[in-house]
Amino acid sequence: MPTHIEPGFYREQEQPRIEKDVRHGIVQWYQGFDDWANGVSTRIGTATLKAGYFAPRHRHTFAQFRYAIRGAITYAGVRIEEGDCVYVPEGALYGEAQVDPDGDGHYWADMQFSGPAGIRYCSPPEMEAARREIESFGTVDSHAGTFTYFEDNRTVDIMDALYAHLMDGEVPDFPQSRYHQMIHIRPSAFRPRAALAGHEAGVKDLLQVTEVGPRVMEIAMDSGGFIDGGQQSFQQAFWLLEGTIEMTGEKYDGISFGYFPADKPFPRLTALEDARLIVLHWSPVNGPSLAPSHV
Repeated sequence: MPTHIEPGFYREQEQPRIEKDVRHGIVQWYQGFDDWANGVSTRIGTATLKAGYFAPRHRHTFAQFRYAIRGAITYAGVRIEEGDCVYVPEGALYGEAQVDPDGDGHYWADMQFSGPAGIRYCSPPEMEAARREIESFGTVDSHAGTFTYFEDNRTVDIMDALYAHLMDGEVPDFPQSRYHQMIHIRPSAFRPRAALAGHEAGVKDLLQVTEVGPRVMEIAMDSGGFIDGGQQSFQQAFWLLEGTIEMTGEKYDGISFGYFPADKPFPRLTALEDARLIVLHWSPVNGPSLAPSHV
């Protein structure tokens, strides 16, 4: 997984195009950040899901956040429309997932990261390597998202097979989910709180869960608005959905995304034109609890 721990924004169009091999029909653009000694293990980016994409009901040892930029996807009958977002707790079963086979596909901003249980997130390259290795003792069906063992003809979700392989054959010990199921969020139904210094156009507080986060916000800035720099005790992820921003002398257009680790200098972010961003805050593993929002 590409590792960039220093503060940085990344333009989607400059990232490598990655065809995901674990499940059929996903193309990704992302950056990975792995510094496990300091509690950092995450992947941040965007992805497109082809029309007809399907994933069976499954769960993970990590947490996830997704924002629907374009198109819709259905999770167990719950339709996620353009502009909606979801938080999937670690250990929570979710899905089945289905993209309309007659549509134009689905495009989302997404992040996968270590949750409050403190289990290291296995990077996409690690998962892809494991997928190639398990083919020596079973059959992968990437369309159905399953794996069938040669030895006993047993069929399981491909993620369960990958976790078991990475754990030397042990059944994955999924953490107990803090929440029963995926949380579906509709930002369009939220009112922005009063504009604060720098933001100009206001902040929507979409979600704050667990003692370590994530906290999710949608921030709209008028041209000239800014998010001040400094140093925080939490990690930060950004997706620039619309507009143009400037940071450390570089200009970034939507879609761009960024990651800034805890306890490191964070430069000022300034809107060069009206801009809209999704922002996540969360604590590093073994880091301090996440205080209420002060942005």
